[in-house]
Amino acid sequence: AAEAAQAEETAAALLRGANRALQQRQQCRDELHDMRATVALLLVDCARALALCAHVGDTRIYGFRDGGLRFRSRDHSLLQGMVDAGWADEAMLRGHPQRSVLLHALGGGDALPAEAQRGQLLPLQQADAFLLCTDGLWDGLDDAAMRQALQGSADAAGWLESLEQALLRTPRRGRDNYSAIALRVSDIGEATRIDAA
Repeated sequence: AAEAAQAEETAAALLRGANRALQQRQQCRDELHDMRATVALLLVDCARALALCAHVGDTRIYGFRDGGLRFRSRDHSLLQGMVDAGWADEAMLRGHPQRSVLLHALGGGDALPAEAQRGQLLPLQQADAFLLCTDGLWDGLDDAAMRQALQGSADAAGWLESLEQALLRTPRRGRDNYSAIALRVSDIGEATRIDAA
């Protein structure tokens, strides 16, 4: 319990620090006043076989185990709130014109959402995989396409390459920019290799 509390405090401190840094940057020039950012954070402790996920906005964290989706962070968006309340369908989160109306983002004030401050603690197993990605990626690829790309890849770099190729094959008008980081857990208790693109 103490280790979980320490991980949660570390994540919260990192998110608060990023929020403060963005707010300080906003003060530098008038045109930066409305600048906002989203963030996804994954802290991995292989020695204890734990991962802590935290995010703000609509940059997502996906967790996969045994070929299936195990975890997906919830967006801090108006549309996600409507889905949670039963007023909208989950499928609307992709492609809806108002899917990017955010309720929380870095730079929008001092208060970060409570769940971002706590994060979510997940037990790790060998071969678990995580994807941290912006809406430019997840809006164009559904969960099944992400799983398929993971299953056809030998490592995290190959997974990212497969995801990008799948995204570029998807016909999209006005494609948003995208970025992603992938992580595959190798041996629990040993160093974990992180490949990012």
